[in-house]
Amino acid sequence: MVPLLARNRQSIGHPKVKLNYRHMSVGVGVAAIMFVIYSPLYSILESALISITVFNFLFIFLLFPLEGQLFRKVYLLVGGNIVGVAWYLIQLSCEGASVFHSGVGAFKIIAVVVGPIVDLIWIVSVWSLGLSVLASAKRRNEGDGENN
Repeated sequence: MVPLLARNRQSIGHPKVKLNYRHMSVGVGVAAIMFVIYSPLYSILESALISITVFNFLFIFLLFPLEGQLFRKVYLLVGGNIVGVAWYLIQLSCEGASVFHSGVGAFKIIAVVVGPIVDLIWIVSVWSLGLSVLASAKRRNEGDGENN
């Protein structure tokens, strides 16, 4: 009875996922190029560059090793960086309006506390969107293989 249970446990295990290091290295290269492009704007986009760097780190090491087309992953990474900059510009305009109405002292406290939480919203949203794009493409490809 025990060998039967052990055999069933082994057959139910998770499939091994082979990490794609070539995709990860291309992702690191693309992220480095994006950082070099953004670096002249460091004085203006300082907090945006920090959150974009965190996004790139998470995206490259959690999404690039998965199965999927390299072009699609790079496209999602660059799109995520563009969303990060746009998010920062929207946040900056809201901060300008908040400083005007609430004063500088109160706003600095609010910005320090709420800023990272607000940045986490776009990071998680874009990352999960990337996961679902890769998963839907994989399902679509598997569906095409079954119909042939």
